[in-house]
Amino acid sequence: MSRASLGRGRRVLFVSAAAAALVAAAGGIAYSAIPSAGVIHACYLNGVGSLRVIDTSAGQRCRRNETAIFWDQHGTAGPVGPTGPAGPVGATGATGQSGPAGATGTAGARGATGAAGATGTSGVAGATGPAGPAGPTGLVGPAGATGPAGPQGIQGLVGPPGATGLQGLIGPSGPAGPQGTAGSRGAKGDTGDTGPQGSAGPKGDTGETGATGATGPQGPAGPPGPSGSGGGGSGTDAYAGRNSGITSVDESGAEPVSVDLPDGSWVISAKAGFSAASPTTLVCSLVAHSSGGDLTLDSTTVDADSALRGLSLLATPTIAESMPVALSCATSSGGSAAVTDVQLVAVHVSSLVVTDAGGGF
Repeated sequence: MSRASLGRGRRVLFVSAAAAALVAAAGGIAYSAIPSAGVIHACYLNGVGSLRVIDTSAGQRCRRNETAIFWDQHGTAGPVGPTGPAGPVGATGATGQSGPAGATGTAGARGATGAAGATGTSGVAGATGPAGPAGPTGLVGPAGATGPAGPQGIQGLVGPPGATGLQGLIGPSGPAGPQGTAGSRGAKGDTGDTGPQGSAGPKGDTGETGATGATGPQGPAGPPGPSGSGGGGSGTDAYAGRNSGITSVDESGAEPVSVDLPDGSWVISAKAGFSAASPTTLVCSLVAHSSGGDLTLDSTTVDADSALRGLSLLATPTIAESMPVALSCATSSGGSAAVTDVQLVAVHVSSLVVTDAGGGF
């Protein structure tokens, strides 16, 4: 294959000399138009494929819609073709008749030994052909598709709401007492005497109306009805305390809210929110401060961090004396926590039935 090059930065093509000669012959190009340098210049019409030979020494150039190519007039020698396969062996001919024996000739004189021929020189290696021009830069590939959007960040968890305080039980009303009997009615006053009838002359005056009789005495009041059961007939007592501010709690402890309760049976609930600047453990309890010492009614341990969370406590004690009951909190692993919006509700009941599914009161 001979080299082919295109002018003005266009693509490089390689065309065989034989193919170029055929195209030149088909186009009616005479070899007399080929310059003496032995290089054929031609223009390839892009998108069509037709080829026309030009003479660059005469100033001819390819058009904008053509690609310039060139090749050697004679082209390089093609490679030696492979050896063809051996033909089949022919059939053996018939044996000819033996000719008569010839007369023995006289021995000729021995000729002189010829001189040894000179050793032939090695052929000169052909020069390495010049490197072909660099191919054109490939087209820029299309931009890659935009990658999918990253997943959305996880939204922070909302702390659980505090437990709702128990509603106080209403004591049953005592039955109404029977109505007292009505007092006896006083006796009716005497009717006044009828005036004497006048004479036939002028009509006599109407007699005066008798005075109204006195009202009889009021009957005795009925006995009072019996007192209602539960709370001595005074209904259900309820006590509540609330601290909506922020109470700082450390290992020494704090009581954000407290209520004073009289003796009796109680349903007591408390709830609060809490958080901490650094992770710590928070312990909160319902504590009754009796004269014999503090009594823990219910307790919970929670892990506190920067998220606002909630806790709730519930107790059902029966106390024999008046005493304050408080929500008490402290950290058990160092650090401090903030306790906020603390609510404590205590309901006094005459009797108490507790259903415990294993959580413990």
